[in-house]
Amino acid sequence: MLGGDVYYQIAGQDPRDMVVADFNADGILDLATSGILGPEVCVVLGDGLGGFNDDHDFNAALGFGDPGPWGLAAGDFNSDGNLDLAVTLGAGWDLYGNTNYKVNIFLGDGAAGFTFLQEIQAYGPFPIAVSTADLNEDGILDLAVISNHYGVSTHLGQGDGTFGATIPAGGSSAITAGREIACSDVDGDGHVDLIVGAGNSTSVWWGDGSAVFSTSSATSVSPGDFASLADLDGDGDLDLATAVADQFPNYTGGLWISLYSGNRSFSTGGKYGAAFDGSTVVGDMNQDGSPDIVALDGSQVHVYRNLGQAVFEETGQYPINLQPMAALGGDWDGDGDMDVACACRNYGATPWLAIRMNVTQ
Repeated sequence: MLGGDVYYQIAGQDPRDMVVADFNADGILDLATSGILGPEVCVVLGDGLGGFNDDHDFNAALGFGDPGPWGLAAGDFNSDGNLDLAVTLGAGWDLYGNTNYKVNIFLGDGAAGFTFLQEIQAYGPFPIAVSTADLNEDGILDLAVISNHYGVSTHLGQGDGTFGATIPAGGSSAITAGREIACSDVDGDGHVDLIVGAGNSTSVWWGDGSAVFSTSSATSVSPGDFASLADLDGDGDLDLATAVADQFPNYTGGLWISLYSGNRSFSTGGKYGAAFDGSTVVGDMNQDGSPDIVALDGSQVHVYRNLGQAVFEETGQYPINLQPMAALGGDWDGDGDMDVACACRNYGATPWLAIRMNVTQ
């Protein structure tokens, strides 16, 4: 179960994305949030006891009139041992009315400070989410970017923190209403795949180690745009938990469980709840060895306990005030179980970071 919520003021109006990592190399998890109505990315440092302090904010929208930051991905892009950030500027047109394709790269200094290095261009306008992995198997981190309008692209890391020319993913012109992208080896063949959320549908684009992806062999998995991956049924394969909003015309809202069944196919493992229009978080809430699920519905988080074999029961609903837009899980206090953080929009006023600690005995 989750305890009471504690709030921390953050920079960056209207936060939409979060990433968890150890940005100051002290062995304690930290958080970064993006705010689409302001230029800042806000980095807050964990204290190891469940609290966050010592904000390290930096301007991620550097051009005059640039839209605000949206998507975040953390990784060591130049192999210096410090975590860096990729930031998409997906919040719309700039002040001159120009269409925006920008993704900015910032190098970390190991003390939660960041310096701008490079601007790259996504394939489609309004890049909204970014993920990082070694897509072409050369030992260097690459990027996968999804745009809200028409496009998925990959960008190969050069080893010095910069990224090469934009590579449009096959069939990108057919992708509309992009929302989320993740990188993982779903089928266990040793190649990184893309998990793409677009147009209220989640699909897997299978990788071959070339960093070139095609929709012609993609597998449609479930409705919904926001998926988390874990071995939900304990068979050694990655499965998906997807938050699905209740949308016209099908009204298929709920938490969808999709179990990998081999041969690049999935079976439906169940549907829970009525509608979830935000993040899903997967982690072991009660230290029983099975991944549980936290789902965000826009005003509260729902906790689903894994009873085994990917059968879930809802064990609690916990209000989160001030319009939570994104959620992440992590062990904020070092006790071995997963706690929850939410970035809260609080539209037109001060944005907040909401923390709910896991108090399961």
